[in-house]
Amino acid sequence: MNTLEISTEEYGTIEIHENELASITEAHLEMLRMSREQLHRCFEEGKRLMKEKKLKPGDRVRPCADELDGRWQVFLVGHSTISDPL
Repeated sequence: MNTLEISTEEYGTIEIHENELASITEAHLEMLRMSREQLHRCFEEGKRLMKEKKLKPGDRVRPCADELDGRWQVFLVGHSTISDPL
């Protein structure tokens, strides 16, 4: 299942699964401080980055969206085996 981590100042990192996209409310979007279009664009960018990376089973890498200089950008972020057990 595809996921996207969204970095927020107030709530920390929030993980959204692909099957949750349709149920994201306007209140959730306001909390994330992003539009529905931005969320979908970031999610698609994350999927593209993950596909290009050609990860192996057990790789602990996820796409993470963060707002930098007023623009949402997506990066691949590695996670520690200690904080992210399989």
